[in-house]
Amino acid sequence: MIESDFTIKGITNKVSFPIDVQGPFKDPTQNITLGLKAEFTIDRFDYGLQFNKTMDNGELFIGREVKIKIRALAVEKSPTDGRHLGDAFRLALELPSV
Repeated sequence: MIESDFTIKGITNKVSFPIDVQGPFKDPTQNITLGLKAEFTIDRFDYGLQFNKTMDNGELFIGREVKIKIRALAVEKSPTDGRHLGDAFRLALELPSV
């Protein structure tokens, strides 16, 4: 389970979600790689994203719930730089919020 800060438009909330780690395996370029996959849902109103329109049937045009999907690869650095696959994995999970 990953727990982190998630920021949109300057508003930060805590999120937690399971992460699926696949590998390590050799990718087509012969690099040692980990596959990372995760999904979680946020309420966009929690981040100040409240624009909406009501349709003729009374339903909202844009739902409140937003599904976030993460798909990433962590590639092992060469032994000459002193880093290992675990370091690449940690870096992949510590990327700054967008």
